[in-house]
Amino acid sequence: MSNRVDVLILGGGFGGSLLSLMLVQRGLQVALVDAAAHPRFAIGESSTPLASRTLKAIAAEFDLPELEPLSSWGRWKEELPDIGCGRKRGFTYLNAANPKSVSGQMLVAASQRDELADTHWLRRDVDHWLFELAAVRGVRTFERTGVQPERVPNGWRLRSLHATFDIEHAEFVVDATGGAKTLLRSLEIPDDSRTLQTKSRAVFGHFQNLTPLEELIPQDVRAQHPFDCGAAAVHVVLRDRWMWQLRFDDGTVSCGITGPLKGQSAPNEIWNATIRESELLQQQFACSNCLRPASGLRSSSRLQRLTTQAAGPTWAALPATAGFVDPLHSTGIAHTLIGVARLVEALTTTRRETLLEQYSGQVLSEIRHVDRLVAGCYAGLPSFDLWCTWCMLYFAAATSGERSDAATDFLHASSSAFCEMLTAAESKLATAISIGSDESTRRFQSEIAELIEPWNSAGLLDATAHPFYSSTAVPEN
Repeated sequence: MSNRVDVLILGGGFGGSLLSLMLVQRGLQVALVDAAAHPRFAIGESSTPLASRTLKAIAAEFDLPELEPLSSWGRWKEELPDIGCGRKRGFTYLNAANPKSVSGQMLVAASQRDELADTHWLRRDVDHWLFELAAVRGVRTFERTGVQPERVPNGWRLRSLHATFDIEHAEFVVDATGGAKTLLRSLEIPDDSRTLQTKSRAVFGHFQNLTPLEELIPQDVRAQHPFDCGAAAVHVVLRDRWMWQLRFDDGTVSCGITGPLKGQSAPNEIWNATIRESELLQQQFACSNCLRPASGLRSSSRLQRLTTQAAGPTWAALPATAGFVDPLHSTGIAHTLIGVARLVEALTTTRRETLLEQYSGQVLSEIRHVDRLVAGCYAGLPSFDLWCTWCMLYFAAATSGERSDAATDFLHASSSAFCEMLTAAESKLATAISIGSDESTRRFQSEIAELIEPWNSAGLLDATAHPFYSSTAVPEN
């Protein structure tokens, strides 16, 4: 077997594995290297209609029919029953101070019915399955293997202390290591995280024996919901933070608390203090325990990070390596899928250098764009109404993008008109926060409804629909 490859990918998460599959299908020689081993605990699990659509397109274009069941809950359950997932019909938002009444809720549908629903990915299973599929399809895969790429005139010299790694040269290297930023660090690419507005940390784990949300909501309120409120990306919004809940079909739930989390350090202290703030959370977690990871709750330092360069002539970083903002809005899977599709195009055409430069600029601009869509929600706290109104900017971008060529304009990040509208919205949010009255909050909602009108094809902020949106669901083909 040759000791040279066209592309070396560092990191065997779903993004790295998927990229390797796509490149092999285009006839390239690819090696996929991971410093750890599968299966393993991972966070980053909530898909969206844009992610599902992009994955389905990748499966068709690259003749990878094995991937298509991942694009909808119904087919996943039928064709990949051994790979863990959860049903995601949309987004649920609950005001922790008033979660059981209509005024303390907002639900935004993403699909018309269960069979077409998006999914929560049990990344331990999905990442493992994709890594193994890559090996079956001809990718040279290595686990528990550290590799040190060294730039040489015609590519990269590869060094490893592991005897099983027998590849000496790669023409191109991709950093798919996420927050580890293995290649970015070795290249000493400057960091630009300080320029991001959002400032949050997270404490998270997978729980069992959590009381289902729908059991705690009054039946007369649930009857108004456009979908099962627990079969969603659930957001319990507190004064300065929020909790995500993603329920898998095995009954376990991915849960995490995200916010400034100032003045606290121990994960259990942060967790318990947050639970005590909400009667709903106390009821939900009364009999629960953290199942995954086995070591207990994990915590992060500041989540936000951003590099100053996402690609060069002989290297590239996947979007999740180039930067990250926050779990809010579930943008990670879609951005990764769009990123790998762009990289494959760049690496399989004669316009490689031009497309790589374009890729780098797009990725960094899109991360900054997501930062703005997220930061406004945190800025609006402790007002649940300001939080929900700011979310409409994301939903305007997402729902209109799901009906357009989103691969070239992720959440309208490259649209000057949308970005100008976002700037105007930020100014109006600042005014509403400074006044801090019910009247200013209502006026802000009216102003945002007017601003998003050119992108509002889903009835967002329609008084006859709010706070339960069914028209936001992606139309069936």
